[in-house]
Amino acid sequence: MVRATYDTIFHMCHVPQKKKVRKISDAVFRGLHSVYTFTVYPLAAELADQPGVYIFSKRVTDRFGGGHHRIICIGKSDSLASVIKMHKRSKILKQYEVNVLCLLREQDEEARVAAEADIREAHSSICAHEPVKSIVKAKQNAKKTSKPAVASGTNRSRNKRPKSSRAAA
Repeated sequence: MVRATYDTIFHMCHVPQKKKVRKISDAVFRGLHSVYTFTVYPLAAELADQPGVYIFSKRVTDRFGGGHHRIICIGKSDSLASVIKMHKRSKILKQYEVNVLCLLREQDEEARVAAEADIREAHSSICAHEPVKSIVKAKQNAKKTSKPAVASGTNRSRNKRPKSSRAAA
């Protein structure tokens, strides 16, 4: 008879479990043409990688317990995990105190594009068309060699006033 050691038994019984991602609620966002039901998760949730439409928002509960969302960012992606990871580092989410992530999981590319466009038409968002800017700043170059270009078609040259102002003086 083989006797198992305490460590062997402990590791066999206590296999680390992945934390189950718990949704907060469902949220309904209206587009111009349709209504979409998103699943709302806390911002810190670790979600599975799959395609879909996402909305970062600031969720506030009123005195009756109802949740209201202020949309900060709207987007779509084939890989939600990578896009969400990138957005979590952005300044805008911290500046506007984003606390939830709303997800509409959609496998079909055309349906994702249509849903995102429909929601963007109906709602204004802060970073709807801006690229995500990371908090990490790049090093600034000490020397800037290029000068701003002068618009073509102007009749100004160095140290000369336009002819029309000479005639008026």
